[in-house]
Amino acid sequence: MNRLVIAGFTAIAFLLGEVSVLRAEADYSESSASTESSGSGGKLSKKRPSGKSKRRARAEVRGDEEDSGSRKVWTENSTARIKTIYDEQGNVVYQKAWDKKTGNEVPVGESGEEPGSEVARDLRLGDASEARPYGRLRREEDGDYGERRSNPRPQYKNHNLHHYGPDPTRHPYEFSLGFTFWSQYLSGWIQGTGGKGTLDKDWRSTFQAEFHNSRVGYSYLNLTHSSAVTGGFTFNGITFASGGIYSEDITIFDGFFRWPLYHSQDSWMDWLLGAKVLLADAKVAAGSITSGSVKTTVPLPELGLIARHNLLDNIHLRGFAKLAYGALSGKSAGVIDAELEAVYTFPGDHEYAFLNQFSLGLKYTNITFEANKDGTNAAKGSLDHIGPYVKYSCHF
Repeated sequence: MNRLVIAGFTAIAFLLGEVSVLRAEADYSESSASTESSGSGGKLSKKRPSGKSKRRARAEVRGDEEDSGSRKVWTENSTARIKTIYDEQGNVVYQKAWDKKTGNEVPVGESGEEPGSEVARDLRLGDASEARPYGRLRREEDGDYGERRSNPRPQYKNHNLHHYGPDPTRHPYEFSLGFTFWSQYLSGWIQGTGGKGTLDKDWRSTFQAEFHNSRVGYSYLNLTHSSAVTGGFTFNGITFASGGIYSEDITIFDGFFRWPLYHSQDSWMDWLLGAKVLLADAKVAAGSITSGSVKTTVPLPELGLIARHNLLDNIHLRGFAKLAYGALSGKSAGVIDAELEAVYTFPGDHEYAFLNQFSLGLKYTNITFEANKDGTNAAKGSLDHIGPYVKYSCHF
């Protein structure tokens, strides 16, 4: 009797299990039919698939991936997450979307993107032939996928990857270095408590180094001369009745800020505000008689203008004028500094390179100094330095 009861219960359990399997298969078939109807223009089904249906659907997706033997890509937009599978040739073989909020499957063409947007166009199943790999991948001609490298350094930004644009008012470089060879002569006068000595012209050559960017500039210049002096005069308390030899060693450090004053398509002009530091050592000798050194170290506030005007595509005029004056500890000095040059720019419209410029110009520097103004050893002078120069500049 007991055996018959056990056998009956076993048969009932088997029948209930078969019914559950048939019901799960029916639920999955109904969900698939609803999805196909929505993809062809029907209304979206709101019924959430059962747990068994979800597990069976996932198993089916894994089977599709293994059959295609290719790459899976996940993308998302404002409302849905999209899964796309590509074969070895880059063609779309499988694509499905799920709503972010509900988790329900939705047609790819109705995944929330506006019609005509690039993302929606690439992800619609109907336009699968135009689909592109998502992310930083691109397909090479041989079929392999390589990294899509976008330019991380945009043009006209402060970086060493440049594109030199046609607008001359912009500064498409980080900084520039300039090297000047200046051939100039010295003239002027010197005096003390009485008389005045006139300097004969003395030609010398020197070098100047410059650094510039779009906001600041620095330069270094050293001048050395030895000139004959005519006339009777006193200098630093020593009397020279019949002239002598004037010697100088002058170093000028210059730094300035610049800000726009006027800009147009072919021309621009900027203000310059900065300071010079003048280190001067001057003396006069006549045989065994010497005046001793007159040393002047003075900081000089500076104001000026710098301008440029384009003549041709690669040729422009550029110049500046600066005035500096200062006094310290009974000593004073002033500097007038001006340049005018014609600049030729070598073609440089390429990446990872520097822009080369070659200049021919004329430079004028006037230095006035005065020491011990009210003493018996007074010394002062006005020194003109003028001459042509050549300059090479490289813009990085």
